[in-house]
Amino acid sequence: MSLTERVALVTGAGNPHAIGAAICRALVERGADVCLTFHPGGGESEPSELVAALRSAGARAAAIGIDLADVAAVARLFDEAESRVGAPSILVNNAAHSTPDGYQALDAETLDAHHAVNLRATALLSVDLARRHAGGPGRIVNLTSGQSLGPMPGELAYAASKGAVDAFTRTLAPSSRRSASR
Repeated sequence: MSLTERVALVTGAGNPHAIGAAICRALVERGADVCLTFHPGGGESEPSELVAALRSAGARAAAIGIDLADVAAVARLFDEAESRVGAPSILVNNAAHSTPDGYQALDAETLDAHHAVNLRATALLSVDLARRHAGGPGRIVNLTSGQSLGPMPGELAYAASKGAVDAFTRTLAPSSRRSASR
């Protein structure tokens, strides 16, 4: 499938050896331009080599450093991506917050940190793209880790937040299709 003249926004692509970077490369191979995000305060440096490689492959590409736990930053992300690369019509919610917890260590702060990135940012970005492309071409891909396939011992907050993303995605998909057809 050709993605020529399409712009993708891929969150959590700061590690050049991880799935986010691989997704960016695959999108560019199919003709898309890519705006990717990375977490500058989370130990990730700007993925300039990845951006350079994507540009060398013929794509318009840019990286945005963002803390997806910051609601105000999430609200501005599509506008910033559009100003750097073009208006995204593809969203890949790949970013994740994950720390080990287990029932002995789980507390409100840990739950809130996971919820903010894994569910809230994913949900807000997804509905923003759906609103911007109501009735038009748009695609949303929300990554989870197979929480419905079995337990994830020691990762209660992560599993709960990503499980919620699964439920959110299953509900958003038919809702946005129904709105687009009206």
